[in-house]
Amino acid sequence: MPTPAPLSTDFTTALTQGTTVNDPHPKIHKDDRDRMNFLLNMIGNSQKYRVVNNGGATTNTSSIQVALDEVAAAGGGIVYVTGGGFYRTSSAGTSASVSGLNVSSNTHLIVSRDTTIQRGATGGGLLVNKGDRTIGGYGQTRNIRVTGGIWDCNLVEFPTQSSQPMTFVHAEDIVVEDATIINSRGSHHMEFNACKGVKVSNCRLGNMPNTPAKELIQFDIMGTSNNFPDFGPYDGTGCQDVEVIGCKFYNAACGIGTHGDRVGTNPRNFRIVNNHFENMTEDAVMSVGYSDIVISNNTFNDCAGMVFINAETQILNNVVVTNNTWSNPKAGAPRVIWVRGAEEGIAAATATTQKFTRRIVIDGNTINGCAGIGLEVSYAKDAVVSNNIVTGCDSIGINIYRSDGCIVAGNIARGNVLNTTAAGVADIAVGHATATPEATVDTIVNGNQAGSIRINLATNLIAANNITGTYTKAAGSTNIREANNIVGGALQAGAIA
Repeated sequence: MPTPAPLSTDFTTALTQGTTVNDPHPKIHKDDRDRMNFLLNMIGNSQKYRVVNNGGATTNTSSIQVALDEVAAAGGGIVYVTGGGFYRTSSAGTSASVSGLNVSSNTHLIVSRDTTIQRGATGGGLLVNKGDRTIGGYGQTRNIRVTGGIWDCNLVEFPTQSSQPMTFVHAEDIVVEDATIINSRGSHHMEFNACKGVKVSNCRLGNMPNTPAKELIQFDIMGTSNNFPDFGPYDGTGCQDVEVIGCKFYNAACGIGTHGDRVGTNPRNFRIVNNHFENMTEDAVMSVGYSDIVISNNTFNDCAGMVFINAETQILNNVVVTNNTWSNPKAGAPRVIWVRGAEEGIAAATATTQKFTRRIVIDGNTINGCAGIGLEVSYAKDAVVSNNIVTGCDSIGINIYRSDGCIVAGNIARGNVLNTTAAGVADIAVGHATATPEATVDTIVNGNQAGSIRINLATNLIAANNITGTYTKAAGSTNIREANNIVGGALQAGAIA
């Protein structure tokens, strides 16, 4: 077994014990001495480090765990794993998440980019934060940074057992960067449960069978053992202050999200920015119960859905979806962007009264094609849908219904409604075809260019300054004002119906 480097803050000693191989940041540091100075200055020269080098062989992860335990005993520090070989886990058991390396507070684990941490036993996890499992909130572990490496849950040897490469629970200030995480099934590539201050950047996550359908990264609530079965406490803590930036997600069911909600947990402050999603068989980003969420400047290719925002049990505030690009949709993709303020099946009267999702901005997105609706907002309040380009959808391009106080402005929606005979459809449709007029109220439809605009059952609506091939309005709508629209090449006079 390789012996970890002695505990030391001497740069020269460290540089003779394996750190000259496989710089994880070659574009930042000109040489190993520069890198080591940077790392030690970053966390303070009083902290410690270890180097583990297996010389390109295949060994188990025990040498890494020894190094992690020793820097933990010293109050924290750096563990640098290199060698270019394989470090295989040896933890037996049935848990998909809590086996593998245990990382304590104030630790920076660096794995060189050509070194692999691989599942080698029935225990399905590769890394989990270490802490007092009786502490709730965000108090079990803090200040962990994981940089680099290939993290492989090894579907070749373990094709049917569940696995979860990285797990962080009841933790704060967690960074995972420059890592490649592949080949897990039945759970998630990363699970953040009851975590605050999370940043995942420049990672590649992929190759997860989509049966059962799971998210590559899940941000969950510590509600019950159904949310996380291995340990608690189950105190209802949600995730807060999360960034996912510059990552690639590929070959899975869902990229980022969760599928549970709980009143009072209030997960909030999420930024999902500058990522790429490829070959997602369900919604690439699925947010259930998140407030204060920004999804911006991402690209989506060969996916079944872009973004699904849903409020199941509590009010969500401040949802921003901007400047995303969607292309080459999967066959049968039902919707691209869907912001919904009520769970499916909730009584219409209750949903109309509560309007669970509020203060929404959907702006500057480009949607080219889907088998259903391009962009939809329902059971919402105070939404601005603006400057989007939506084309090539089989049903409605932009659909707003059972919502209050919405603005639909400056959008281009043409060449939709390609394959449907449903009532009330158009390139831009406002109001539900069968709902009562009061369900969609106080709406402005202004300055859009569309092949067709349809006002379904709605009340208190202004449609002005639009250019459209056809404009239709359902009988039974009230207080509708049309002004300065160009319909079929002719100026439409203003009128009140």
